Amino acid sequence: LRLDYGPHKRYVEPLFHHIVHARRPSLCFIGIPLAVPCPVPLFEAQARFVASHLCGVATSTVASREAWVEARRAEVADRPQDLHFLSGNSWEYMREMTKLSGMAGPEYEAYDRRLAIVTQVYEDRCRRRPAMPWDDDTYRKCQYSVDWEAGTWTVAAPEPGASAL
Repeated sequence: LRLDYGPHKRYVEPLFHHIVHARRPSLCFIGIPLAVPCPVPLFEAQARFVASHLCGVATSTVASREAWVEARRAEVADRPQDLHFLSGNSWEYMREMTKLSGMAGPEYEAYDRRLAIVTQVYEDRCRRRPAMPWDDDTYRKCQYSVDWEAGTWTVAAPEPGASAL
């Protein structure tokens, strides 16, 4: 298979879009990217891409897959351990995988609205998280409610200083 895991086994390559083996396109991995804020939507986007790829909807050539891997290697340069590091690009990556899976029109628009709400809730949770681990962690007890149809959400937050246990 000629998979490379790096000297410290910190990455897997050659993976097109962090999913599909560049030379063996029937070999796919879901969940490889690092620093993903919300893994479940990532898994969903990757699974859609894999399904469309294996069904022939999302097509690519060996050359285009290898070119993507080479471009990614150039992007991370001397930090190959960052090959699958998404961090701030995670949300756009999920949208891109979903578009590449063939989702379009009203279905994609609904997906994009849902992902925007998930992003907002995640960002709210991050704002509430303390800077230091020993600081007030009542953010853990926040209860989020989402109205997917209206595209709104609310949060019931405990009083600061309330025990998170």
